[in-house]
Amino acid sequence: MVTDRYPGDGVSTDTGGVSALHRLDRDVLAQTSARTAVVFQGVNDVRWGATADQVVAGLREIAARGHERGLRMLVATIAPCEGESRCTAAADAQRVAVNEWIRGAEDFDGVLDFDAVLRDPERPARMLPAYDSGDHLHPGDAGLAALAESVDLSLLR
Repeated sequence: MVTDRYPGDGVSTDTGGVSALHRLDRDVLAQTSARTAVVFQGVNDVRWGATADQVVAGLREIAARGHERGLRMLVATIAPCEGESRCTAAADAQRVAVNEWIRGAEDFDGVLDFDAVLRDPERPARMLPAYDSGDHLHPGDAGLAALAESVDLSLLR
């Protein structure tokens, strides 16, 4: 979302990539037929030490830039990732704070609560094992299907 781990000027072995703020023009705003954008970002930021305030500021900027281009802007909560090496209790606290802001945010036109869909009710910081790809960070096929099923298609108009 807000942290560039790779400047985008060649080949890199860093999996962190270019921030969503710096990719937004190319990946979203340059798409001439786009009407709606879904922002599902932030887990890597909190895993690498960004604060909830930094992530929220990035989300607000993305929403504003999308709205300036006439896009309907939706935002998804950050999924749980307990068990992945960088998903510490401190990172989870930041994730939870971002999600609380997202659920009440007026900056976006709608919220997709992917955290609620994927989390283990017994351990909310962890993805439900049936939805986990095995790395505790990315949903597997069942998790992706659950996310797809959870989307109210009328929000995508």
